[in-house]
Amino acid sequence: MKKIKIPLQTAPLIHCITNAISVETVANALLYIGAKPIMTEDTRAFDDLIRQTNALLLNLGSLSLTKEQSILAASEVADGKEPILLDVVGIASAKSAMKIAKVVMEKKPTIIRGNISEMRALCGLATNGRGVDGNPLDQTDDELARLIVALKQLP
Repeated sequence: MKKIKIPLQTAPLIHCITNAISVETVANALLYIGAKPIMTEDTRAFDDLIRQTNALLLNLGSLSLTKEQSILAASEVADGKEPILLDVVGIASAKSAMKIAKVVMEKKPTIIRGNISEMRALCGLATNGRGVDGNPLDQTDDELARLIVALKQLP
């Protein structure tokens, strides 16, 4: 893969609220493609950040009450002002993550990311996923066809 050089002054600044497991990977991936990550969950900074950032990445993994507040506050500030990417990690197994996903979904995120089992859970379909892992039983041709129909019906 050829790395694209983007001038520093035009490199997109991405506000990321992610989990401790993926924070370094996400930051390095954004840097690799020429973007600039800013990783903060401090709600006091969000009004200032929205004037500078080009997108918001929200990852529902490793939730806490503080992180929940940060995710909801950031999605509120970004609503209609910049693209939102929602990573629905863990919603197949945690009601708290599903609750937050539903609230963020009201903001009409630009991109929703998840494995097959997580996407099935988001659509209200039965899932065999455990924890943050997808399950091969959710990936049969019939189950994938059901998922496609359900995804098209998401608001």
